[in-house]
Amino acid sequence: MPSNLTKSFAEKSNKSEAEVDKLFKKAETIVKDKYPKVEAKSDAFYKLVVGTLKNMLGINEESPAITLTDVPKHYTMRDLDNVSKRKKLKSESVLVRLDAYLD
Repeated sequence: MPSNLTKSFAEKSNKSEAEVDKLFKKAETIVKDKYPKVEAKSDAFYKLVVGTLKNMLGINEESPAITLTDVPKHYTMRDLDNVSKRKKLKSESVLVRLDAYLD
């Protein structure tokens, strides 16, 4: 994790940089387990890790952790719609549907 991001997250969360680094590694493990179809070297993976880390640290920001442009090309809106129907998701949020699809 870039040191400037570590420092920023440490300040925002009132944690040490060492604690943030440790949680970053834990977030990577969580994302690898939860999203096995997302390549570890992709931008989408990194954004998911950072979003997970922010959640773990209680950092609340307006920007989403991942956008549709970050989704691998083999995922389509039809795939997301089918999962939404199959899992009877009530939320129309694309991120909720993407999470259900990748899960």
